[in-house]
Amino acid sequence: MTQQRRFTVVESAAERRGRLASDEPGEMVFSDQFGYVEAMRGRIRNSDQKYKKLAETGEMSSSTVSNMASGKTRLPRFSTMFGLAASLGLEVTFRPRSRR
Repeated sequence: MTQQRRFTVVESAAERRGRLASDEPGEMVFSDQFGYVEAMRGRIRNSDQKYKKLAETGEMSSSTVSNMASGKTRLPRFSTMFGLAASLGLEVTFRPRSRR
């Protein structure tokens, strides 16, 4: 009987795109809201915290966190995204697009 190795995805594709778009180490830059939502979804799924704890810290219901993680919520509220970022220990900076 052979034992199969299990691999854990540490970084989602959206997180990778955000990291590669940044000039600073440790930062992620997103050009649209969908990339940011997808990256946060990956962070929630990979978090070692229970959804209930994330919800309490972010001041929202646990079903909101669960719906975000599952992809059921496609366009979350601004307050939801900032609450999740805070509960995951992330700093979010919003910079408007520069006009060209």
